[in-house]
Amino acid sequence: MKDRSRASSGRAILLGGAAVLLAMAAARLPHPADLLRRPATPLDRTDSRNAAPAYLLLSRAARVVPAGAVATIRAQPRNAMDETMLHFLAVALLPGRRVLPAAAWSAFTPEYEAQAEYILVVGPHPPPEYGAAERLSLLYSDPRGTVWKRASP
Repeated sequence: MKDRSRASSGRAILLGGAAVLLAMAAARLPHPADLLRRPATPLDRTDSRNAAPAYLLLSRAARVVPAGAVATIRAQPRNAMDETMLHFLAVALLPGRRVLPAAAWSAFTPEYEAQAEYILVVGPHPPPEYGAAERLSLLYSDPRGTVWKRASP
């Protein structure tokens, strides 16, 4: 009799532990409505989901920025660390274009940025006077960012 009660209490502990693990796994699942919706980008359900707007902007910018063009990508507002990561993403998503960094690690790189013919800006739409000093014209805009073309000298 003693062995049966010990075995049943052992099973109860194991079952309780399994229930706790199941609850922890279920808590990490996305909202049920999100499970039925197709993600817009490969990044939507990852730890890098904050890069999804940049992914969408770059995917659409690939239609505007021609092959062989020289481009750079900026963050709005400017942030050197964000722009470094955006550069890595742009190199991957803009094949056939030369993508120069607007920033390298913790420093802006205006010498490279000045060589770019196309400037992609991720973030809120810049103010109307944006790009006047650089002679930029707006080519594309959506809620995720904008694509600008520098006028030829």
